[in-house]
Amino acid sequence: MKVYIKPFGQLDDQAFDEIFIENKHGVIVSFSDLGARINRWQVPTDTGQLDDIILGYDNAEHALVARTYYYGATIGRIAGRIKNGTFRLKDKVHELNINNNDHHLHGGQDGYDIQKWAYDVVEGDNQVSVIFKYTEQDGTSGFPATIHNRVTHTFDNDNNWTINYFAKSDDMTIFNPTNHVYFNLNGSEHASIKNHILDVKASKFLPIKEDAIPTGEIESVENTPFDLRTPTVFGDLFTSEHPQFKIVDGFDHPFVLDKDSAYAMRLLHPDNQRSIVVNTDRPVIVIYTHSAVPVDTKVWGHAITPYAGITIETQAAPDAINRPQFGSILLEKGDTFESTTCYHLSF
Repeated sequence: MKVYIKPFGQLDDQAFDEIFIENKHGVIVSFSDLGARINRWQVPTDTGQLDDIILGYDNAEHALVARTYYYGATIGRIAGRIKNGTFRLKDKVHELNINNNDHHLHGGQDGYDIQKWAYDVVEGDNQVSVIFKYTEQDGTSGFPATIHNRVTHTFDNDNNWTINYFAKSDDMTIFNPTNHVYFNLNGSEHASIKNHILDVKASKFLPIKEDAIPTGEIESVENTPFDLRTPTVFGDLFTSEHPQFKIVDGFDHPFVLDKDSAYAMRLLHPDNQRSIVVNTDRPVIVIYTHSAVPVDTKVWGHAITPYAGITIETQAAPDAINRPQFGSILLEKGDTFESTTCYHLSF
């Protein structure tokens, strides 16, 4: 395993790093202390070139300009939207930073994705871990309690990228982190992911409103375009008139994972046979198929078009604090949060 570090640019008075790891297969991943993010996942080709299979940024400055889609970043303290930016905890109503229409999204303006995380690199014979640490103070974006976070990204010789989350709070709060990686197994951000095959082990999904807030219902995927329990070409779904699919011309939906499946999700490119298999201990995968792109969004310095990637966010259900039927995201004083998600690459 090879490790090297390069400058990732500067925001205000803070300089950021990009940490590269190369395994015995010549596969390269990189992580940055800007948002404890994964920034590159490069796969060697028969021509000796490297294909990027995720969306990322040339530098920290580009990451800030195109922040809207959170490419590769750790998301917290809460993943997804909280309706109207409010929730009740211990008979007190907390008002959060509003940053997505009338709602709170992905930790708000001071979310984890733009923080500078301290880090250590731990090298082994068959794997390398980058251990990121960040303390979010009480009151940040309106959240109660101080949380001590540790996010460990590990890459190994078997082409596994594993994320371990650890957090501890000094008082009762809510907590629901994720990683916002976007895949494009074409190896080019200019090629649409409509040719990708999706296989999601979920019998239920959460419908959303026009503003992407869950309705509160939990529905069966049966006879809908959300039934991805058998491998399905994403582009073939566009003949559907299902109102939930039409809301965003694709997916921006939570899928409730079935228990005891061999894996949670598989993403496959039918031509080059690259695939990503996801395993997680989280109950939900939010899938967003990047149907909208602002004019200033760039990947590797080039403007991109809709369906440039698919994000696979493992987490608890969005807005769960306001929807008891979705399960608890409470983190009690002194308790620890621990979770693991693994993305396995085959090529």
